[in-house]
Amino acid sequence: MMSLGCTIELDKLVQQIKKPLPALIGMALQFIVYPLVVFGLVHAFQLDQSSFLIAMQYSQNAGYYTHCVCMTSLATTLAVGMMPLNLYIYSSSFSTHCLTIPYVKIASGLVLILIPVSVGMLILRKLPKVAANVVNVSLISRYYFQVSTFISIHKCLTQDGSYGAQHH
Repeated sequence: MMSLGCTIELDKLVQQIKKPLPALIGMALQFIVYPLVVFGLVHAFQLDQSSFLIAMQYSQNAGYYTHCVCMTSLATTLAVGMMPLNLYIYSSSFSTHCLTIPYVKIASGLVLILIPVSVGMLILRKLPKVAANVVNVSLISRYYFQVSTFISIHKCLTQDGSYGAQHH
């Protein structure tokens, strides 16, 4: 997150806040369209409730939109109310059990986003060369993490032999 802050110029962030339409469109997608698409896909592919909950969580994740920390912060704040609402609306087709919404984790997620982003913005303003190095290191570690995640998911899916196995 700090590397994200190292790419955000304060002047551009202020412009984004003054003209919030793109961020509002992004949030409408994140909290209305994406959950609806996830709901449709989960039912179309007849996935189970745990797959639904994981997909729904990722569809509403505040995300890491490198172009707009304003949207990330606003979306995380809205997630406190929108995630429970969307889970209530869409999970009723799976179960009547009560779901526990992690409000404290959502709020702490907002803090965990804003602090490193603010530090990164400060680094960019005061030490632009250091900011460039932070961004480069972040890109390398992100690539490594994505490859590791892909390998781990592949291993989990193939571990029980059900993924890719032909059933007769």
